Amino acid sequence: MVPFGFQAIIFVLVTLYTLGTSDMAVHTATKRSNLDNMITPLRIQWEVTKRGTTLCVAECSNDPECNSVFYNKVTKKCQGHSVTFGLLDNHMTGQSDTRYYVPFRGHGYILDACTVDADCTIPNSTCWDSRQCMCKPGYSFSPSSRQCVYPCSQFGPLFMTYADSFVHANNLETINNIPLEDCFNLCRNKISFTCRAVEYMGNNCILSNVTAKDTGTTFARDTLREYNVSYHQRDCA
Repeated sequence: MVPFGFQAIIFVLVTLYTLGTSDMAVHTATKRSNLDNMITPLRIQWEVTKRGTTLCVAECSNDPECNSVFYNKVTKKCQGHSVTFGLLDNHMTGQSDTRYYVPFRGHGYILDACTVDADCTIPNSTCWDSRQCMCKPGYSFSPSSRQCVYPCSQFGPLFMTYADSFVHANNLETINNIPLEDCFNLCRNKISFTCRAVEYMGNNCILSNVTAKDTGTTFARDTLREYNVSYHQRDCA
């Protein structure tokens, strides 16, 4: 019986060998067949040209912040990502001849598919909605330290999205009728206070200087999806 939530994921273990400076280095990766012929712009670390899957996976293995790669065997494009994509999402688009590989350290990493918390390997991460590994609300994902961090002393440019969720407290500024990416930009560039999170409710942007874990806040789920709201926790640098 295939575990629930993984029916569409077929794991094919691929052992890849690359020449090191003095001896043969071994790189292992798992091919995720559920993402064959797909590509995504989310959380790209770099994009390079490599002559073969072996060299593409090695490029990722040599970058501490890389956890997965898309490789196109025709164009030779190798695209490294700071997270592990376990599921198809609406950011992905079709691209023929592209395959997706996850090195060992990427299994159970942030955004990988899961069914229970034990599937997620990063401390203070959780199996969010029994679908994806995420940092617990209030903890910021740090690609550089490979951790879920609280408190965060220096914030990065990206955000982790928690759908159908919001925080009661410290809504310092509301901007109406703007796209979500513009809301993120306002948070990144805020000078009068440190913007740590945003809520996006019906095209309205709410900036906050607290996270879901801070004292005096209450993190809530819109389980009935009445408010068209999402909570976006800012990454730690």
